[in-house]
Amino acid sequence: MTPKLLVISDLHAHNRSVADEESPSCFTSDPSGKGRLRNPLIAISDALRNDSVSVDWLICPGDLGDRNHASSLEFSWSALHKLKKDLNAKLLFAAVGNHDINSRRDRPDEHPSHVLRQLVPKFPIISDSRSCEKFWTNDYFIKQYPKLKTTICLVNTCVFHGVASKDSEAEAYRGRLAQPTLDRLREELPKKLSLVNVLVMHHHIRQHPLIKEESYVYNGGELIEILKETGKRWLVIHGHQHLPDIQYADGSPNAPVILSAASVAAKPYPVNGRFPRNQMHLLEFDEEQCQRYDQELFGSVRSWSWAEGNGWSQASRGDGLPALCGFGCGQSPRILAENIIDVVKNTDGKPVKWNDLINQISELKFLTPPQFSSMVQFLEKKDVKLAFNNHHLPVWVHLEA
Repeated sequence: MTPKLLVISDLHAHNRSVADEESPSCFTSDPSGKGRLRNPLIAISDALRNDSVSVDWLICPGDLGDRNHASSLEFSWSALHKLKKDLNAKLLFAAVGNHDINSRRDRPDEHPSHVLRQLVPKFPIISDSRSCEKFWTNDYFIKQYPKLKTTICLVNTCVFHGVASKDSEAEAYRGRLAQPTLDRLREELPKKLSLVNVLVMHHHIRQHPLIKEESYVYNGGELIEILKETGKRWLVIHGHQHLPDIQYADGSPNAPVILSAASVAAKPYPVNGRFPRNQMHLLEFDEEQCQRYDQELFGSVRSWSWAEGNGWSQASRGDGLPALCGFGCGQSPRILAENIIDVVKNTDGKPVKWNDLINQISELKFLTPPQFSSMVQFLEKKDVKLAFNNHHLPVWVHLEA
């Protein structure tokens, strides 16, 4: 049985009032942030319980605190530990975010990662002190979980933050993968592969397709090639820019699936005309399909959106990621559209339930949002329309009269 992963990223915890216009997020240790309609983390367990959702692993791709504020980092790590218990999750993994490191060296006598290294329980893998030591020594850690048929790799993209150099400002924004680290990963990753392989980091592994300015980690392209060379399609999970998206790194064989996670709490801001909401994401893998096509990776992503005062609800159109999408479909959206048209034309004009279509065309479960949008465009050109529910999930398909 493969694990269900709950991804909550970029908490940006602080200690100011939620009413403070300068506060970075709605996640604060200040008393003004108490309550299930004000604090997104304490509301998560109820929201998932209401939707009958269980979680095996809790994953935070970095920026637990804001601007390396020590007490806020401690508050955030403690809250994540409590959430793990509330969800009855087996493991908690976290990545180092640029806000978790003293990049600006405003405490010059302290190591840039001092606060993270002193956290209790140990950061970044709760209940696994040996793996924590390997992480801080090697700038990554890899571990197989045979019973869950899954390998996880955590990579530290903030190693050079706070290190004086001519590129200090760029490092603070983008992060870097050192060549010796990449060389070790190239050697070690192929020896620790599983049915499902997941890599977690904070910065973007490649240029985000929805962001114009450069935001990806230096040498990220080489890491993508290293993952391809393993002969498996990896899932890469990152945070950093708060703009949710899921796509493939490129069109080549074994190109990793890249989940750009939303922020669970940071105040939203417009990005290239988009205004994404705070979201959390639940990933599930289709074990049967993964075993059938051993090199591939198949699964689904469910997303919930947060609104202060209203709490968590299933995502709606325009929030970021939809309430439900997938990954793993290798079929052309045009061919899928033609398959749907063939089914609809044989129903004597009656609408077809989307779930019935999925039973006939299983690839539809594994469409990423861009693939789904492309398929819908082909359908509409042939006068085939989709009817959606309140969360903009397809319900019916029919030929337009």
